[in-house]
Amino acid sequence: MINQKVEASKGRILHAARAEFAERGFDGARVARIAQLAGVNKQLLFHYFGSKTGLYAAAVRQALGELSSALRLEESVPSVPPSFGVRQPPSSSAPDRLRAEARRVLSVLGERRDLVRLVLLDVLRSGGPLQETGEFLGSLAFLFSRPLSEGQGLGFFRDDVDPDLASVQILVSILGFLGFEPALPAGGSDRREGWIEASVDLWVRGMGW
Repeated sequence: MINQKVEASKGRILHAARAEFAERGFDGARVARIAQLAGVNKQLLFHYFGSKTGLYAAAVRQALGELSSALRLEESVPSVPPSFGVRQPPSSSAPDRLRAEARRVLSVLGERRDLVRLVLLDVLRSGGPLQETGEFLGSLAFLFSRPLSEGQGLGFFRDDVDPDLASVQILVSILGFLGFEPALPAGGSDRREGWIEASVDLWVRGMGW
């Protein structure tokens, strides 16, 4: 019973902390405000998390865990590359997979904008991001680099394209769209769908032969 109360208190604190840090960043966030939102006193907050920095790290890691689970990043494992030096016939599977991953990532992140904001603020934090944030973004970019690499082996994408660099450019483009979307005229899911389709077409044509 005691453990359940402890976990419930920690959960409320982390929920409040995520909202506070996502809205105000690390420097602007106030521990007193987080404690008030969570319905606990500051002493209990420090007892559980040690410091503001400890609470921040726990909140960001929880957000990263939720995003990773929603994106099924643990299922994203390197596949066996095509045979080197063997030019295989072009296949539509590579661009189709790139399109599917881009649409999925945009959809998942768009539904969790508060978590995305918290992660991006961690990237911009003056002290530098958490190691886990860098690992998360690297895993996210790999979702795109894999079909790009396989597409090169199949002869669909040019050999001079750097899959790692291109995957980061795709990821930055998606995150940038989500950042600007609130300032754009109302469009809802139709606008997202149109944007991602046009973007993938641009990427595929730009990297093709």
